[in-house]
Amino acid sequence: MKAEFKEKYYEHAFIIELGRRCHQFYSPDQVDERFLGFDTAWFLPFDDFRYFLPGLARRASAFPHGITTNDLRRLGDLFNHRLPALRLNLFLQFKRPDYLSRSSAKEWSYWGHPYFRFDLTHHQQERLADLARIGGNQAAVVYAAAAFHEYTDLIGHTRNNSVIQNSNISECRPLSGHGRFTYDSPGHTGAAHSEPEDIESRPFETILQAGELREEIPFTQMIKRAAKIIEDTVSRRFEDQTLLELSRKAVLQGDIAEVMPEAKDTWLDAMITVLAFNFAFDVRTVLVG
Repeated sequence: MKAEFKEKYYEHAFIIELGRRCHQFYSPDQVDERFLGFDTAWFLPFDDFRYFLPGLARRASAFPHGITTNDLRRLGDLFNHRLPALRLNLFLQFKRPDYLSRSSAKEWSYWGHPYFRFDLTHHQQERLADLARIGGNQAAVVYAAAAFHEYTDLIGHTRNNSVIQNSNISECRPLSGHGRFTYDSPGHTGAAHSEPEDIESRPFETILQAGELREEIPFTQMIKRAAKIIEDTVSRRFEDQTLLELSRKAVLQGDIAEVMPEAKDTWLDAMITVLAFNFAFDVRTVLVG
């Protein structure tokens, strides 16, 4: 049976807890009524937008209209001041698992006791593996799924800041060529199928700690780096390029050359690419310090 809670509830709880655990953290998501939407964000200077851009006219899309190049530069400097020491691009694919508790379950012979399972979508897995390969040591690409299935467990783990501790987090690249992933406990191990293959990823804490050893990158450069990894990844497939561009236009309600020509090739342009990628490919992008 499917986990009782929706995937978005789990994702939201996971991201909030991750933000509490990291020194610096930035996660763009859905556009809201303020400026550029941030479903979950820390250390962002929302209150300072009006100070820097007092005469900003607003569009239906909630993106700025009439913003100048100097405005963008000053706002970027403000982000860099508020978000120092970003080091790692983290791409998260959240999964809502099935909980299998009967001996008739397909992978029961492998585990011999109740376990969890989620399916891998072939084209999505290919993109994620490409993202990990192209990102190299600048990025980590992982699946995250709960190692519990009841809604009351999600509430309890959210309250106790133990959602991540009770999740199974696996790196994407080792799962290439498989159709599903199973696990019986939290952590970083499981099995890929259909032909069973033991999979052991790096522990999530190790992934985050490895990021701490990388060079410190200002926010505006880090968001551009994330966008470059995304652009290089989608460039491998024409249909992915088309989907990303359509998503960018949907986010902006038009082409950037018409909507915000001053923002072309700036950190804001890169942020739009990250937002559009998240929407189009159902991936959560997090910049971690």
